[in-house]
Amino acid sequence: MVIRSLFDLALVGLVPFFLLLALLSRIPFIKRACAGKEHLWKVFWLFYVGAYILFELIYFGLSGVLIRNLYTDLARLWFIYIWVILGGISVWRCAFNANRREWGYLARAVVLFPACIAVVSIPFLGFFLLDGY
Repeated sequence: MVIRSLFDLALVGLVPFFLLLALLSRIPFIKRACAGKEHLWKVFWLFYVGAYILFELIYFGLSGVLIRNLYTDLARLWFIYIWVILGGISVWRCAFNANRREWGYLARAVVLFPACIAVVSIPFLGFFLLDGY
């Protein structure tokens, strides 16, 4: 399939993104975290920080094997945006499930920065992805 327009890119990129987002939100831990019913340390360190580091280690570990193309770039973007959405919502809602309120405020500040960057970069993603392909 050849990507010729932003509509094709949206079709190839957004449909699997929302399907994956729906599947991940059914996992019990993620469901409890998104509802704000988990401890902050679990959500922040295991889910928010740990999942991102694990994904990047796997992605860059396989970078010698994977051929970098539109689909691998889309898969990476899917993960990053799902991480920002699910991780951000989870940390935000579980922020005050800690011993000290200061940790909640700090966690919310840490989550806010990648969320802002993700929102600002959305209009430019199509051009970035179509540029090299």
